[in-house]
Amino acid sequence: MYTLNDYLAMLSDQARVSSYTGAIDALVKPADRVIELGSAFGYFSVLAVRAGAAVVDAIDMNPVVHLGPRVAASNGCADRIRFHHEDVSRFTPDRRADVIVADLRGPTPLAGRSLEILIDARRRMLRPGGTMIGRRDVLYCAPVRQPSAFERRVMAPLGGGAEVNLDPVRAVATTTPFQCTIDSDDLLSPGMSWGEIDYASIETPHHHGTAQWVLDHDVTMSGVAVWFEAHIGAGYCFSTAPGRGDTTYSHLYLPLRAALPIKAKDSLVLDLAAHLVSGHYVWEWTARVCPADGGECSVFAQNSIAERVIDPAAFE
Repeated sequence: MYTLNDYLAMLSDQARVSSYTGAIDALVKPADRVIELGSAFGYFSVLAVRAGAAVVDAIDMNPVVHLGPRVAASNGCADRIRFHHEDVSRFTPDRRADVIVADLRGPTPLAGRSLEILIDARRRMLRPGGTMIGRRDVLYCAPVRQPSAFERRVMAPLGGGAEVNLDPVRAVATTTPFQCTIDSDDLLSPGMSWGEIDYASIETPHHHGTAQWVLDHDVTMSGVAVWFEAHIGAGYCFSTAPGRGDTTYSHLYLPLRAALPIKAKDSLVLDLAAHLVSGHYVWEWTARVCPADGGECSVFAQNSIAERVIDPAAFE
């Protein structure tokens, strides 16, 4: 669960905050009813009131929501924001909203139950023709060399030099998704879109897509970098692409079991899929390399099932 300092760090992300501020100001109309999901202490709720909202329901399971009434009072809008400390899935508004404001993303929008929550909220809480802020996210990926954070935290000797063999742990950690900051220099080719999430129409939390490159030089690929570009609404957007500077969002690194050499002019196709299972995403990633001379393609497939370490007693 996020701490108070985590929420303050999110507000220090100028690209994120300015995009949401601009979209709220442009899209919230006088007398609108607004719902903010994952509101924390209600920063965006206050902005919605300033844009003209008559009533804002700010909802969060985190106890930091109890600071909300003080924030609202100090900004002169305590009578127009109602704070709710509860699970969004159990909240039922007294009337459907004109606008829903939400940022439930992690390193990608495919984070825990976030899409499931947003789909349910739109169906139950938003009036027909209502507005979602953010509006849509474009998913990007690229082949990469091994990020320094992965090398430092997973591949380097562990345990302060103590002679404890952790190979069984590393065998899992080196083949499952890893959240970190990926530098732009780690990219072996420019990012390509592998899909889009439209919050006004999405009906499933699962996602699948493909991206393709023709390499212009020889490379050795260690994994796949995943990030997103957020289109908040009214033309406001921001990107979490590697090299974009200080951002509250990290990236997702999908490692390969073994480094994959790719020759110049070869075609690389990445097939990515994320399946929501019991509140957690299971990822699949497949790299297909096709030689420029028309030879047989090589296929390398992985998934993150091993990341969900299961108690053997569950099978008894």
